[in-house]
Amino acid sequence: MDNRKKSAIVIVALLLIALGVWAFRGDGVDPAVAALEAQRDVMFSPNATDADRAAFRAQIEALTDEQRRQFFERGRPQMQQQMQERMNEFFNQTPEQLRQEAARRASDIIADRAARDDDADLGPGGPPDGRGQMTEAERDSRRKQMLDRIPSQTRAQFSEFRKMINDELKARGQDEMSGRDMRAMMGGRGGRRGPV
Repeated sequence: MDNRKKSAIVIVALLLIALGVWAFRGDGVDPAVAALEAQRDVMFSPNATDADRAAFRAQIEALTDEQRRQFFERGRPQMQQQMQERMNEFFNQTPEQLRQEAARRASDIIADRAARDDDADLGPGGPPDGRGQMTEAERDSRRKQMLDRIPSQTRAQFSEFRKMINDELKARGQDEMSGRDMRAMMGGRGGRRGPV
């Protein structure tokens, strides 16, 4: 057998091996992640109840760190698009409507804080698998990563949105929004609110 035939056989064999590995792997999505992705749109619809959202969050918290990272990375483009749409809708309102919306959000934050204070005797919380709370450095790192991925226009709108709510909170003698208040308002752990 000459060298050209040997080279051709080696190339075909390598291509078949690569094709086999690709077919065996599928799209690389963990089945638990795929199941949650199928539920995501329903959970953020107006028809989802607080109990539905709590169950969905519990499923996310039960994921491994790698599964959770994959879930959020795969959903990030959709979430950024939705956030941009919500910010555009928000800023297309009249100044009076904007003020009323900021006042409503401030009222929701105050109510969520009161509800959390009522639940203070339930213990420190945290993830059920014992991972514990993130350190301040971990939170800062995560915030920086998130901000780096958000388009500058959306980031500017969101900063203005947050400033308006903080101004309303200060006018009522309340502290500015904390990260926990923000997560609650955005539908995350720590509160009752749904998406912006």
